[in-house]
Amino acid sequence: MQTFSPKRAILPFKGYMGTSYCQVNIYDLPTPVVIVSELKANQGTSAVNCIERVALNVVKEYELNPENCIFIHHCPKGEGMFWGMEDFHEAPIKWNGKEFKDTGIGRWKLLNRDEVEQLIGCHFEN
Repeated sequence: MQTFSPKRAILPFKGYMGTSYCQVNIYDLPTPVVIVSELKANQGTSAVNCIERVALNVVKEYELNPENCIFIHHCPKGEGMFWGMEDFHEAPIKWNGKEFKDTGIGRWKLLNRDEVEQLIGCHFEN
């Protein structure tokens, strides 16, 4: 598998009770892939609960086409909802011309690390 350096940043976003933070890894591919990771140091709202806001911030900040992005939520080991195990979920959100909305179709698609790495074409490092 090749080595690839994504754009990586700590991204502030408006949480329920003020500013919250997550890490984003942006893979510049024909269909960009954005991996939104929870941060242990974040004391605010979890990114998973505001994924539409996080996605909007990312496309604005990095000038991405909002109609052509895949967003994956990532919980690092020790932070995940599955007994502290690492997990990845593709977010079921779509651009409606103004903002991101939950598609209402199905649930968050659980992915394993191999599937994510195949999608981004390289090893994922958080």
